[in-house]
Amino acid sequence: PLIRALESVALRKGWKTIVPDFRSSYKFHHSRGRSERVRLIYEELLCLPKQPDNANPATVALVGHSQGGACSALACTDRVVSDMNIKGLMMLGSE
Repeated sequence: PLIRALESVALRKGWKTIVPDFRSSYKFHHSRGRSERVRLIYEELLCLPKQPDNANPATVALVGHSQGGACSALACTDRVVSDMNIKGLMMLGSE
């Protein structure tokens, strides 16, 4: 409910929102599951529409709760933050 509530607010503001479905990653052991969730975040970032005058997407902010927050932080390497135009990270109750 928390992430869906945040998604609702973002949509009302006119922002594009993506909520990855991590359920398939929960069948794996802790480390593998976390790697799968980070991979899903990377996949979503790579599929974002690019700006017409730039190879990067518009400004991106990652928001995650619990394991999603932890994996969002792990996905934020210097290169990814720069190349994907990530300007914000909010972790709520992250593990």
